[in-house]
Amino acid sequence: MFEVLDGGPQSTIQDVGRPGYLATGMPPSGAADRFALGVGNLLVGNDPGERYLVGRRPGSAGLEVLLSGLKLRVLAETVIAITGADLTAMLDDSPLPMWQTVRVRPGHTVAFRRPRAGARAYVAVAGGINVPVFAGSRATNVRAFVGGIDGRAIKKGDVITTLAPARDLAHLEGRRLRDSLVPSFDGRWRVRVVLGPQDDLFQEKSIRTFLTYDWRLSPTSDRMGCRFVGPKLEFKPRPAYLVEQRAPTRQTSLMIRFPSEASRCRVGSSLLSSTSMVRAWAATRRSPPSSALTSARWAKCGRARSPTSRQSPPTRRLKHSGSWRTRSPKPALFARESMSTPEGSP
Repeated sequence: MFEVLDGGPQSTIQDVGRPGYLATGMPPSGAADRFALGVGNLLVGNDPGERYLVGRRPGSAGLEVLLSGLKLRVLAETVIAITGADLTAMLDDSPLPMWQTVRVRPGHTVAFRRPRAGARAYVAVAGGINVPVFAGSRATNVRAFVGGIDGRAIKKGDVITTLAPARDLAHLEGRRLRDSLVPSFDGRWRVRVVLGPQDDLFQEKSIRTFLTYDWRLSPTSDRMGCRFVGPKLEFKPRPAYLVEQRAPTRQTSLMIRFPSEASRCRVGSSLLSSTSMVRAWAATRRSPPSSALTSARWAKCGRARSPTSRQSPPTRRLKHSGSWRTRSPKPALFARESMSTPEGSP
């Protein structure tokens, strides 16, 4: 258990994330450096979770610290592990070793003073942080105000509780990651790239530039994605049909479909407002206005009648339970619009 003395610029509670909700507009969230959080959870005996965007087990939640400023007071004895970026972690006035477990006791203070290498560090706690689960995860999404503590970054005065450790604290103390496995945050990274399905739209020179240029990470990057700053990439000339511009005109067609019939009947085509035609037909359930329809168009549908007729729609004889009865079909209306104008139209 911890009391937050200073939340820093933005410290949030994260796990691996909540995949499976992108179709609803909910990003997976989760730790920006899933490797660092996963190693921290393994060191303190927690569940590291399954693979990002593939698994359904988000693992135990920990603290993600951005740059510096976070300061915690320990309220109950536990074991922690600091992983990720080197943000000058301190236990009281002594440097706190990274990538290994340390037992902390009530009254101790854990603080992050300034960044030396990297931007985000992680605090894994034995048992994992205990906050309500939302959509299968405890990860904080500050834009959607869900997960973590009230869907926000932690702030001064918050009390962070933890779950019961899976192992005895004496067995967890002193565990560490091999030095050969500790990542180096030296400022230059080689990123694996797979060309996408639109790579044929770029010039060959631009593709070579993209693969060989030393790109710089933009400060506008976040856990949704990384934005890189560099030279402009040129496209190949586009086909004329992709760039040709026309002044669109609207042609409105009114469609009337009788649900009990398989065929659809096109009864009108003009530049009149489709809304007015639909309203007139739906409100009166009589023949459409003569200004929009002609008897010839009615005849094409097998229902020849006068355009000025005020009679009810044509009836059909239906056989029901061995006897014949007459019913007026209830039309369903559809308005269809296209962006082209037929020859001869104004």
